[in-house]
Amino acid sequence: MIRWNSNILSVLFFVCTIGLSNWSIAEQVAEKTTSEFSNSEPSKSNEIAQEGKPIVAPLSEEEPQKYNYFFNLKYAYLDLLIPSKYGFSIGYIKSEERTWEFEYLKGSFSIPFLIKDLGKMSDERYSINTRSYSKGSSFNIMYGVSYNDFSFVLGDKLLNKLSGGLYPSINLVEVQSLGFNFSLGNRWVFKNRFTLSMDWFSWSQPLVVVKKNVPYLDYATDTEDREIVEDSIKYISYFPRFGAFKINLGIYF
Repeated sequence: MIRWNSNILSVLFFVCTIGLSNWSIAEQVAEKTTSEFSNSEPSKSNEIAQEGKPIVAPLSEEEPQKYNYFFNLKYAYLDLLIPSKYGFSIGYIKSEERTWEFEYLKGSFSIPFLIKDLGKMSDERYSINTRSYSKGSSFNIMYGVSYNDFSFVLGDKLLNKLSGGLYPSINLVEVQSLGFNFSLGNRWVFKNRFTLSMDWFSWSQPLVVVKKNVPYLDYATDTEDREIVEDSIKYISYFPRFGAFKINLGIYF
């Protein structure tokens, strides 16, 4: 158990040393413009999509807001348990103060020079989130639910101790869980319908393990090796997934 704890902590230390820091943002809000027509026409004013506005701002004075959906490509360099996640989101614009979105993120990592017991690790996250905006502001709070699918491959150091022949997929360990998401960020929209957003801080927390697939435990007889694998599952199942500076670039339609 002692050996595994040090191995697991070395992974977390390696990732965490990248650093998650708070970011102070100064945001400027552009003033609305108005147009006056001749006496024969009634005066009117429409919102113009400007930087700093939430995603639901209309494109122009002449054309009222008619875009109800958006699509984003995402990159999260700082994200636990595995950094450099990438993915996408597609969403629905309910109002100026509320959007809904489905998000998918994936990352993989392999550091055999640090851990002899483990090989490649993969982390996938499926989320349904809603974002709440302050009226007239790009700042938003996101929260929702997530399904996490984490897998890793056992190293030769553990597999070589098994007696008998080869067993199919015995080196693969899978842990699937349900949890919640939370983040703070800004989203800006431009006149060409493109959007740029940043989630400055995010937190995804697994709460319930819904499935574990560990065929290795069906064949392993060494007590210490079994504890190594069982402890790894405990860390992976409930360790908080903190992140920072997740970039989103997309378009609404």
